[in-house]
Parts: sequence; C-alpha cells; structure tokens
Amino acid sequence: LAAVAKLRVAGKTGTADLGHDIESASFIGFFPTEAPRYVVLVAAETKDGSGGATAAPRFASLVTRAFR
Repeated sequence: LAAVAKLRVAGKTGTADLGHDIESASFIGFFPTEAPRYVVLVAAETKDGSGGATAAPRFASLVTRAFR
C-alpha cells in the first residue's frame, strides 16, 4: 500500500497498542531505493488500523504529491 508510481520505495510498518482501544500506526519509508536520498515517517493514532493499512497509504499519497 506504500507503492508510488514510477518510484522505487522501501520501508517498514509498525503498530503498537496504546490502550483504551487506541493504536499507534506508523510507516517509515525511504527512496529511491537504488541511492536513498529521502526518509519519510508517517505516524498516527487510530482506533482501527495497522501501520500497513493506515500509515503506508498516507506515505504513498504524501510522496506522490511532493515529487510529481
């Protein structure tokens, strides 16, 4: 869900239970993978969603908009 058209990216998701039905969802990604120049961290508190389902798509959207 972190894929960006015409750009090779890589990263790692994270999810942690914060209690009271709240989770911390994160994705840290870097690009381009051949010679990394940029690192982006997306972190959010959510009631339903893992890092892959919540933060990774936001990473893709942010990188797509910033590097059109």
